Amino acid sequence: MIPVNQAPEPADFDLKVRKPGLAYLQKHGINVYAAPPKASKLPTYWTNVSEELWESYNRVCAYLCLYFEIASGASTTDHFVAKSQNAGLAYEWNNYRLACLSANRKKNKFDDVLDPFEIEPDTFFLNLATGEIKPNPGLDQTMELLRNNLFI
Repeated sequence: MIPVNQAPEPADFDLKVRKPGLAYLQKHGINVYAAPPKASKLPTYWTNVSEELWESYNRVCAYLCLYFEIASGASTTDHFVAKSQNAGLAYEWNNYRLACLSANRKKNKFDDVLDPFEIEPDTFFLNLATGEIKPNPGLDQTMELLRNNLFI
């Protein structure tokens, strides 16, 4: 995982996704801040901007840093806050992460996953010889200094 800068919302996002999504929720009496009765039954308006999401993030999975082609069928829209947890966020651009299919499936509804939009550079190190990814050992020291207001 590497830091990912949030891409600007597409100009037509409101028309293609947000408005129809919120209208559906309102029509069915679903609280936009609550879990919907059946998240799997929510209309998939976010697919109307799949290509824009893929292009906005340079075809790179936010979780695995893998480049992929949209024609491969591996591109998915991950709802960082799961649709099953917050109905309204199902239709918000800032809740979307471009994810390859395997990463999205594994993340599923977990809410303890690091957000690629919030991760700092050098949080992890990749050992190119072994492919092993480890947390930066200096993070613990930096966090301790911050907690004690000793960071200069």
